[in-house]
Amino acid sequence: MYFIFIGKDKPGMLKTRKATRATHRKHVRNSDGPVRLMTGGPLAGKGGEMNGTFLMFEAPDHETAQEFLDADPYHQAGMFASRELRAFHEAAELPVALTQSN
Repeated sequence: MYFIFIGKDKPGMLKTRKATRATHRKHVRNSDGPVRLMTGGPLAGKGGEMNGTFLMFEAPDHETAQEFLDADPYHQAGMFASRELRAFHEAAELPVALTQSN
């Protein structure tokens, strides 16, 4: 199944985001587990400052996807004011780059 995740940062979390970014990136890029990152990156405010997270990934089921997000260092640091996980059905063929293994 394919999933998208949007996490919006609490105000004043830029320092925490920067401090945990390396471990977050290692977590989401780990190709040894059942979740495969397709694309993602920081969301930005009007001034360009990082203030959220977008991820598109593949996981066997919703429970596995939720466990993956709960283990994310950003979540564990209490960074998000809101989190939204949504499954989606592919309506248009994904670009080849997104379907290849990392």
